[in-house]
Amino acid sequence: MGIKVCHITSVHQPGDARIFVKECQSLAKYGYDVYFVYAASESVTEVVDGVTKIAVRRAGNGRFNRFVKDTKNVVEAAKNTGARVFHFHDPELIPHAVKLHKQGNIVFYDAHEDLPLQILSKHYIPSIIRRPIAYMTSLLERWMARNCSAIVAATPSIHNKFQSIGANCITVHNFPRVDELLIDITSKPKHDFAACYVGGIMATRGIYQITDAMAELDCDLHLCGSFSPSSLRNEVVGKPGWKKIIEHGFLNRKQVADVYRKCDVGIVTLLPSPNYIDAYPVKMFEYMAAGLAVIASNFPLYKSIVEENKCGICVDPTDPVAIKNAIRFLSDNPDLCLEYGINGQKMVMSKYNWNAEAEQLYHLYKSEISKAKIE
Repeated sequence: MGIKVCHITSVHQPGDARIFVKECQSLAKYGYDVYFVYAASESVTEVVDGVTKIAVRRAGNGRFNRFVKDTKNVVEAAKNTGARVFHFHDPELIPHAVKLHKQGNIVFYDAHEDLPLQILSKHYIPSIIRRPIAYMTSLLERWMARNCSAIVAATPSIHNKFQSIGANCITVHNFPRVDELLIDITSKPKHDFAACYVGGIMATRGIYQITDAMAELDCDLHLCGSFSPSSLRNEVVGKPGWKKIIEHGFLNRKQVADVYRKCDVGIVTLLPSPNYIDAYPVKMFEYMAAGLAVIASNFPLYKSIVEENKCGICVDPTDPVAIKNAIRFLSDNPDLCLEYGINGQKMVMSKYNWNAEAEQLYHLYKSEISKAKIE
């Protein structure tokens, strides 16, 4: 067996695309003995696609259990694997990560989001204390940066932030695996024109505007994901546009691919919050891989991907009329819509794919393990 490495989360799902599908499975293919420890409703250990998945039973509901008990339990389970290389994925695990690093282990911290910016848009944190908490979080990140082997940043902007404070840092983009969602456009079953939105469903991700945009359109929108908070759904279902929405709930990767086969357009009209403007939304590249034309927010970064590569249209995400007009334009111009989808697939195949990112991750592991002389 290869060197034992363990990915740890107390928050993310067992089938998480970045952690399990991309990072863990890629490392297993490179010959590492990979474990993935996560919190779940029941304790289960199984080997899936070369990765040993260890589900640790959650302590209960509520944030206290998640932040205190669940974090302790998943870390204890990770230590019991016998690994000396640990890869953490949640900010609440930072104190445990620092402790393991000080004990002589290799510790990587995966920065999926710009956490301080993300906190500024958290609906469940009272607005009056968001900035103080964001500042405290930035101090926590600085502490982490000085006390781990390396930071794995999901975007260049996150990388630049950590590099500016002297952290050992690499960028591993969350681009799609070409073998997972690449769809042969020419073999798609015949269907009526349809759009889709896949991912977490939040006000900051434009669900109000998307629903309003659908009200006057003669097509359906497939909505895939979970509402956050769950009460948000009650506000959206009363809108006129809801009658044009087919709600699927949370789907696994195969089910998502099946939805993509029924659609022509993927929507990623995130609102202009600081956490989104310079981020690389995973769903944008998944839409492109699936051969869907993209309707995206008109942020400079998104325009440089979508419009410059002629794979979709960028609009003002706060304007339902702009979103509606973009969907209608693509519906009225099926040949152009198909061309955008083909162009997007070409860009994923040539540039925006996971292969190069997996190489980056592998070389980081190889380098740090070699320096630590772990066998």
